[in-house]
Amino acid sequence: MARLLEVSISTEHILKDMALYAELGFQERTANETVTHHYGVLGDTDFSVGLHVAEFASPTLTYVLPNVARYASLLEQLNIEIERADLSDDQFNQISFFDPGAQRINLIEARTFSPAFDDEAQAHQIGQYQHVELPHSPEREAFWERLQEIVNPQEEDAPFTPMIQLRPSLQRLTAIYESDLEALIVHSAQQGWQHFSVTQDDHGLYRTPHQFDIRVASQNMKHD
Repeated sequence: MARLLEVSISTEHILKDMALYAELGFQERTANETVTHHYGVLGDTDFSVGLHVAEFASPTLTYVLPNVARYASLLEQLNIEIERADLSDDQFNQISFFDPGAQRINLIEARTFSPAFDDEAQAHQIGQYQHVELPHSPEREAFWERLQEIVNPQEEDAPFTPMIQLRPSLQRLTAIYESDLEALIVHSAQQGWQHFSVTQDDHGLYRTPHQFDIRVASQNMKHD
């Protein structure tokens, strides 16, 4: 089953950007040697941001799943144009392509950093991660349904876990969190977060400089 490994960001200012996410409460993870360029990753127990000194369409949704090579022909059968395919025994296997809304997707063979262990887990000051969302369109909905059938085929009696959720009101890629919003508003003011605000529908919103948002709903608020 494909699992979202990270939101991958192309950057020339890795130390500055790592400090930005550390300020939000993300913890630095230990990267392994499968990635040859300069790479840093910060996250909580469920969501991570990967900062790459490499050129690619950013942000990218990077999923990890076994036997990546077998998906190349399946994607081509669905007329999905592959941007990049590194598929051989002597390199790090990955396949990259775009959805109809120009969201780049990367499927990779193995993790590129060490996960957090339970004894390292800390309560994230932003809240509890829920899932990732993209702006909705009919073309995008059909695309992600087809992609889901390929990489996450639903087994009988197994829970359905979508790779992505779509919402018409969004403008760009968004990580959804839940939190004690009143406490978070106070905390953001104390920390001087310049990119944090409260939306008209009473959600917290941190607009990162990397073309994706962190949207925070109150723990007592029902999702629309």
